[in-house]
This record gives sequence, C-alpha cells and structure tokens, in this order.
Amino acid sequence: MSSDTVTATEADYGFIIRVIDGNTVIVDPYDNSDANIVPVAVTAELSTGNLKSTESADTYTIHGYANCNNGLGIVKVTFSDDIILKAGVFKENGRLYAVNINNNVAKATRIIDCRLAFADLMDKAGITEADAVYTDPIYYPIVPYNKNETTDTAYWVSKSSEIVESDWSDAHKVMGIYNYIIDNFAYDNWIISQDSRARCFYYKDLTGKYYISQTHVGICEDFAQIFAIMCRAQGIPALEIHNGKHAMSAAYIEDYGRWILVDTTVDLMHEAYQEDYTVWVDANATRYAHLNDVSNTEFKGIAIGNYEAMKNFGIPTYD
Repeated sequence: MSSDTVTATEADYGFIIRVIDGNTVIVDPYDNSDANIVPVAVTAELSTGNLKSTESADTYTIHGYANCNNGLGIVKVTFSDDIILKAGVFKENGRLYAVNINNNVAKATRIIDCRLAFADLMDKAGITEADAVYTDPIYYPIVPYNKNETTDTAYWVSKSSEIVESDWSDAHKVMGIYNYIIDNFAYDNWIISQDSRARCFYYKDLTGKYYISQTHVGICEDFAQIFAIMCRAQGIPALEIHNGKHAMSAAYIEDYGRWILVDTTVDLMHEAYQEDYTVWVDANATRYAHLNDVSNTEFKGIAIGNYEAMKNFGIPTYD
C-alpha cells in the first residue's frame, strides 16, 4: 500500500495523516505553538459510515478502509481552540492516499496525478533529496559577470534565518517560509505586460536595485526560486519545478518521508500594476490553498537559480 502522508495545517499546529496499509491510517497531531492546542475530537467519514478513531496519547488510529469503495473520505480534527481542520483519504484501485483537499474527488485525483508526475520527473532526472540541499553554487537572479552586477542568493540564505527558528521542525520551517512569501510579495503584472520576466532585465540594471529583495514584486519563477533557496539554507531539500509556462516548488519533509508540492504564486493574490511597484491591489486570498497542491499535472523540468545563465558559465544545473 502507499506509505503516503499529508498535512492539514495552520501555521503553528495541525495534523499529519499516515497511510499504514489498505485498512488503516494514523492521524498524528502536532503543536508548534506555545498555546497547547490539542485535538478534542477526531472523526473519519467512510463510505461505510462515520467512525470515531481509537485514541491514544499522541496518535489516532482509523480502521475500516478495506471495506470502502473507491472514493474520498474526509478526516476531521477539532482542536481545543474550536478550529476544525480537514484532510482526505482517497481510495483508488485498492490503494489509499492521504490528500489535502476539500470534499472533491476530481481534485483528489488531480493531486495524486501531480505527485506521480513529479515522482516520474525526479526519477528521469535521477535526483534525490540529497542532491537538492546545497545553496552553493546557486546564482539568483543572475550570475554576476561585471563588477557592478550582483546576485541575491546570499541575501535569501541570510533572510531564511530571520524568518524561522533553529529548533523548529522542517514542516514548521516550510510553513514559515511559505507565510513570508505570501505576506511580503506581489505578483508583477506590470512587468509581464512589458513582455519582460523581471524589472532588472527591463531596466538593464543588475546592481540589485530592481531585484525582488528591494521591490517585493516578481513573477512565479521568483517566488519558486526564493522558496527553494530559503528551504535549502535551512537544510531542507527543495527545487523549482516548471512546465514551460509556470514555475512551482517542491520541498522534501523528512518527518513525512516524501516531497510536498508548493505553488506560492496562486496563494499570493497580490497584484502590482504600473511602473510604481508600490501600487498593489490586494485581493481576498485563500491561504494555503496550494500548499501540497499545484495547479498543473504536467512537469517538464527541474531548475534552481538562473539555470540558463548558469549553464552558459559551466555551473551544474538540473533542467
């Protein structure tokens, strides 16, 4: 059976579902806050009816999936602060998967397809988590060529230690980095309308003045690159993945024993217009909608840093 895991999460607390076999999953709550937020009720919706789990000190075991038809069942955890978090157990062709979803079988199927497509891409590239944890040599957004040019990689390596605490779990660090990107960046619609990938290229200024570290606006590849660099700086394997039109991220969570897929761009929901990049339009965001879920099921390449320029300088890249 699948050894898949999934997190249903707030930034500081939540739960992990682990698939044990074709009949059983285990719910592991966690609390990274100082508020002692714990589950007060755990229930599972099965095609055979609603079952309460068997409780123990730290885990909740749910049996009965062997008797279920193919489809989706929701696991619901009510916490002591009255917040309810949900995740899903998806059964298809006798296999169980844990999925971060709402009550939508089509979405659950797509999430599984994304995971399988990503695993296939990694297999073809021959990349493991051990290959995706260094930050040197990564050059983002450029490889410096002249003395007045600069790279921002060191900036984001340093920034990562300002965002997270050293004693946080890897999952907690990923959430902290994810939150930072969502809270601090805007999508640069204006630069896209100028048929350019970044303001530094549009203005032909590679001193750093127009880098996202200064402007706080960028596009999908910026968000994916920065997420990956900051994760790596914290010892968490991470990559940018893309399909030729859109860039996303992947991070390996050791506690989960697998990669998670991340699309910070669609959860940003901030848009920047005009040359004045301080002019933002703030839409109503759905936070975490695309943590462990991405908007595409086809992946064409893996990258980190400015891989086109890096290849020209003979620096090893994945793509």
